[in-house]
Amino acid sequence: MGVNQAAADSLRWLRATIAPGSRYPELDQEAAAVPPGAEGLFFLPYLSGERAPGGLPHARGVFWGLSTAHSRAHRYWKGWPATCARQPN
Repeated sequence: MGVNQAAADSLRWLRATIAPGSRYPELDQEAAAVPPGAEGLFFLPYLSGERAPGGLPHARGVFWGLSTAHSRAHRYWKGWPATCARQPN
């Protein structure tokens, strides 16, 4: 596990993008209903590059496996832990 270049900024971006005006507890409650594995959705949180390992200033974030079956709860559920732990989940 390493650091995330801008974890708080990533979380703010995530909430502003998928749920403007929502509060984190509301999103937490929605995300609790998402099944394990989030139906194949993954998130890489490198929205501002990355420092470790080795310094990757041009790294960028991505939702992978996104489909119309994925709700904002899916994206929040996969985005939050990936941002905090800096691990693809």
